[in-house]
Amino acid sequence: MALPLGLHVHLLSHGGSLRFALWFEGPSEPDAFRAKGRAPRSDAPLPHPSIVPHSRRPACLARGLKPSRFIAVLPRLGNYRPVPLPGLVHAWDVDHFKAAHHPIELDEFALEGWIVPPSLSLSPLRQLLHDWSSRYGAGFVSPHAPAVIAFLDDLIARVSAGPLLPTLSPTDAAVRPPRGHVPSPEEAVALAWIPPVSLVDLNHLDRALRAPRFLPACHTDDDRGPYGWRNEPSASRLALFLLELLGAATAQSPEVPTDPDTVRSLRDAVARGDAAPMHRAHGSCLYPQHPFLAPVTEAPKDHLHARVHPLDAPDAAGDSWALDLGVLQGKKSFLPLDTLLARETLHDQVVEHEDALYLHPASVVARDWSVVLRLGASVLCRPEILTGHARITEATAQRLLAFRPVPLEDYQFDSWIEATGLPRPKRRPRDLVAFSVAPGSASAARVRVRWDLAGDPEDPSRLGLHSARFVPHLELALGDDALESAEAECLLKDTADGFLRVHGHVLPRADLIAALELLRAREKVLRKLGADKGITYSGAVALDDEWAAEQAAQAESIFSSRWEAFLSGLRDGVGVPQLKAPAGFKGTLRPYQERGLSWLAFLASQGFGGCLADDMGLGKTVQVLALLATRRAKGAPPPRGPDLVVCPTAVVFNWSREAKKFTPKLKVHVHQGLGRERDPAAFAKSVEAADVVVTSYAIARRDEALLAAVRWGAVIVDEAQNLKNPTALQTRALRGLDAESKFGLTGTPVENHLRDLWSIFDVMVPGLLGGSTRFARTFETPARSGDHKALERLSRRVGPFLLRRTKRDPAVAADLPPLQAQDLSCELTREQTALYTAMTEAAFKGIEDKDGIQRRAHILAALMRFKQICNHPESFEAERPDALFGRSGKLDRMLEVMEELLAEGQRVLIFTQFVEMGRILQRALAARFKLDAGFYHGGLSASQREAMLDAFQRADGPPVLILSLKAGGTGLNLTAASAVIHYDRWWNPAVEDQATDRAHRIGQTRRVNVYRLVTEGTVEERVAEILETKRAMADKILGGADESWITEMDDRALRAFLSLDKRAKEEGE
Repeated sequence: MALPLGLHVHLLSHGGSLRFALWFEGPSEPDAFRAKGRAPRSDAPLPHPSIVPHSRRPACLARGLKPSRFIAVLPRLGNYRPVPLPGLVHAWDVDHFKAAHHPIELDEFALEGWIVPPSLSLSPLRQLLHDWSSRYGAGFVSPHAPAVIAFLDDLIARVSAGPLLPTLSPTDAAVRPPRGHVPSPEEAVALAWIPPVSLVDLNHLDRALRAPRFLPACHTDDDRGPYGWRNEPSASRLALFLLELLGAATAQSPEVPTDPDTVRSLRDAVARGDAAPMHRAHGSCLYPQHPFLAPVTEAPKDHLHARVHPLDAPDAAGDSWALDLGVLQGKKSFLPLDTLLARETLHDQVVEHEDALYLHPASVVARDWSVVLRLGASVLCRPEILTGHARITEATAQRLLAFRPVPLEDYQFDSWIEATGLPRPKRRPRDLVAFSVAPGSASAARVRVRWDLAGDPEDPSRLGLHSARFVPHLELALGDDALESAEAECLLKDTADGFLRVHGHVLPRADLIAALELLRAREKVLRKLGADKGITYSGAVALDDEWAAEQAAQAESIFSSRWEAFLSGLRDGVGVPQLKAPAGFKGTLRPYQERGLSWLAFLASQGFGGCLADDMGLGKTVQVLALLATRRAKGAPPPRGPDLVVCPTAVVFNWSREAKKFTPKLKVHVHQGLGRERDPAAFAKSVEAADVVVTSYAIARRDEALLAAVRWGAVIVDEAQNLKNPTALQTRALRGLDAESKFGLTGTPVENHLRDLWSIFDVMVPGLLGGSTRFARTFETPARSGDHKALERLSRRVGPFLLRRTKRDPAVAADLPPLQAQDLSCELTREQTALYTAMTEAAFKGIEDKDGIQRRAHILAALMRFKQICNHPESFEAERPDALFGRSGKLDRMLEVMEELLAEGQRVLIFTQFVEMGRILQRALAARFKLDAGFYHGGLSASQREAMLDAFQRADGPPVLILSLKAGGTGLNLTAASAVIHYDRWWNPAVEDQATDRAHRIGQTRRVNVYRLVTEGTVEERVAEILETKRAMADKILGGADESWITEMDDRALRAFLSLDKRAKEEGE
């Protein structure tokens, strides 16, 4: 079957302007292109061997138009043969056609065809190209022609109304075929080899576009050309040609919608650079430079980029590497050049590829191509390079990989901005690049240490936290592949290449040398430690931390799979021997509590401690009491001494009471109060007779010497978040206790900072996280810098020693009643409004001459005053203690809620952070409901506190208990209550949630309702909004959870935060 002719449409100089020339090319024999050619003896243009001189005139041309002879600059091979159209070489055996020996150059050729006038240049030629491509395939049409015509279309539109955006279908997300696009079965094959005509011509047009007189200024003289552009003789050819095209074309712009809502949505879409949804919603091409639409897209930093990667095996020509060419956006997003060509998007101003949006990718290629040609790399001048792919030799790959990024000059970037019509950036991007090369499959060489279990790995006795020993094995790692050091040394000796191929990976020679040196250094360290005889787990993780801190990117550590499975079982408590509650335990453990008991008992048997971090209200106390009873159950190994429980003062007697309830056989000694034993001998005698000793943090600090003299069994630290300050006296006292194991109980192991977690584990499992300096270097500093791997390593490290279940866990949620929380808005009274406004002015007057710590202290004091005003004027300043009602919108609202709750028979907890407000609430409840409500606060003695709690928990006790948030917010079990009122807000949502958990906990059988009172328009309302955000992110927050962030606001932001809003002022007047 005879091949069809190839259609050429070429833009060339014609007098002082430009014209399209049209001619046809016939098929050629491949031998003619393989043969060596001779250089011409004169400067005469070269003959074109495949020209078809007497072909039939296309129907789109006028009948009177006669054929012409002309000269055009075309790309040629090294044998002086013109580069053929891709469709005409479709049948050739391209693999045996060594284009590498035929670098591309530009030369003049003598041709015969038709010179097309401007009136027939755009629409007729566009239709001809479309029809020819549709019939024969895109490979039989000069690939530059549709792009050049579209380029001129764009210039005309730019002169008329601004640059066009690509058009998408208004009815669906499918992209309309761009002008000149020809879908055909042969398209994919035909475009497998495209000559560089398109890029060459685009580059010429780009240069012409930058000419100073491309479009002269508009004049009012009589010698104006079409559309007001002056016909100056010195104007560029492209400018004059454009004027002629403008004179022959109609200048109708697509309608731009004028509906305000539509215009606003379009403007927003343009501002976001979100072109596709805009066109899907609004149809055909839009003019973003219309007065209704203002583009704000920043200029991209895209540049031409080559990726070089090894082949699995050399091809028939001996090439062992591949090169891919395209546009690089940022550091990762890569648009292959063949994507532009195969999709016929070379002329599109916006191209979407793999979730990235590229602006003007063809102009980026055109801009950078001239820079690439100056590099002198012959591979970049081959014909097939324009497909975006080429096979290259080892030597060529090494030369390319040695290239450093080629900078783009500022004037080149400025000219490109002007040519593309992009908005000029406020700041010119730094480090502009025109061309770069990188390995396509680069790998970093890392030093990997494999910690193998010493001895028989199947021996169960080897799986103890103390008994396990590990033998390290060092190797180099490339991705998932291992590389022995001897193999790496041989590779470095055998080749001097700058980039090495290893097991399908490419890595710089310098990287492999550095990794090998690091491996040798670590081998020396391990030899000094005698590691071949085995290292303990704590010793292994200490080395792991030090190495990770020094070279985190170059190092990794892997423990044996059997050991990892052992630790995984510890993390969720499933992989340990499962225990039931011991005989004599007066209670029923839920399944997750049995798992907690088993986990605690196993760690204790191994001589390790840990942290039980279940949510508040899930029964941490009862799990620990079951542990203490199990340690003294019949048949259990006798503990070496009594167990010690250290807890906040407020819950000392609660522990004693819970122990009598659940473990009545345990002998409990309470070391608390003024009557406690102070004599060492008397204390030792009392302790010796006890199974469990309960004391407070304060007493542990004061009686440090007494406690340190005892050899304890297990030490239980309740509310272990109190150990977050590692230098505090109570932390140091507990760290120094001699115990078999230590366990911390807390619902918030990381309350504010990662350092909290380290401080807790430094007491419970000394050495697990290293010293303070090592922890900061290994985990804290990298995590603060956003290093997620450091957090993952920390999680894996503490995971076996930290057991946490939340109320959201399915196994737990079934055992808890529902909880309903709501915010109740309160209005300021006139008195409160006046006080609040005056306090605002006083607060800002007070900070005018203050800065630093004095300013912060003044703001904190003012914040407390604002809260007191919102609570009640009497809390701010005691003036009329007997006149409580009608003066505070919050108190009145709370009394309304209380009336409903009491009528329903509910028991209520009321939390406040102010002691004086607690007393006001007592008086208000007594006056309104004749209730004698207790007030639990830090000023009560231990016996008073215990009596108050017992009374509330009794079925016939008072229905209301008021609690200080600090004294009663943790450690108490108050399941008699079914409603909780937070009278004022705290800065940390975790503190409020802990207080709520006094009622919403295991043992509660009724639904719990939580009411948070918030005063409208005040600082309370703004804090409430922020607290909701912090509560939603509670599992991720590692930053501050106090009020310090408010003190760092500037004066303007602080005034907006503290001042009453207009609505609150109007309601209070």
